[in-house]
Amino acid sequence: MPEPLDDTQLEQAAVVANSAVNRGRRLPAYRRELGFDPVARLASRPALRRWLDIGCGNAHALFEADGPNYTGQDAVASHYQL
Repeated sequence: MPEPLDDTQLEQAAVVANSAVNRGRRLPAYRRELGFDPVARLASRPALRRWLDIGCGNAHALFEADGPNYTGQDAVASHYQL
């Protein structure tokens, strides 16, 4: 499983600043564009079973993941707590 992007890589990643991508992002987009599966990563690390998705858009990925302690915050859309 690839490691998360470091700060420099994250700042240069087009997906971070592209609101057109973020609005409707679903779980497959996280896997494809960010290079890891957040649900699988959380399942493999029991002590880290919380997901805070900043810039979650409409929170499609959080609703698809349907896990406890998943929170999304988006400046445009709203706040979601699952």
